[in-house]
Amino acid sequence: MTMQAADRVLYNGDEYELLGDSKGELPMLKRYGFEPICWTTGCYKGYIAKYEIFDNSLYLTHLTIQDRNKHYPEIGGIKPEIGSEGVPEYSGIREPMPITGSVVIGKDEADSLLLDFRAPHNYSVVLRLKMRDGVIDSVVDLSEESAALRSEINELKEKRLKQLDLPSPEPMEWRERYEQLLDRSWVLKYGKDEIMDTDNK
Repeated sequence: MTMQAADRVLYNGDEYELLGDSKGELPMLKRYGFEPICWTTGCYKGYIAKYEIFDNSLYLTHLTIQDRNKHYPEIGGIKPEIGSEGVPEYSGIREPMPITGSVVIGKDEADSLLLDFRAPHNYSVVLRLKMRDGVIDSVVDLSEESAALRSEINELKEKRLKQLDLPSPEPMEWRERYEQLLDRSWVLKYGKDEIMDTDNK
């Protein structure tokens, strides 16, 4: 599979890649009635979104999307125009994303990505933005945890490659540990928020 285009988030003047959100709500395509379809091998999900944090709140600022039914409603009063790839683009929008949950973002790629499997351990700077109705409640820096995972994953891969220090029936033990580490990285990416129990607020 071709490397997939990333959604991006501008935060405090720096551009991050969007790694995941805990509720799977971005960019809230159902709100607009979209049914995205692939237009290129580099974007199987059918859309590319850009976001920005203004005044501590999350906004959708750009959306490139191919709709199955050629349904392109106005977003915030703005109609799409055909972009350079021949796909409709919404530019100059500022649409609030009132999600409650968390958004995990990363920048400064520190480890090679495997196709589109972007995970926290692939980045030097990783932040979890905890939100309520699209407003940031708190920011948790996951960079150290991500670096520790990356270090152990790379060490394990190196040992496996060189066949060093591995017990003899091994491959299964090696594979299980490797998968455990990847699972921990995915938990950082999609982990539920302990402070977001809105039913008790």
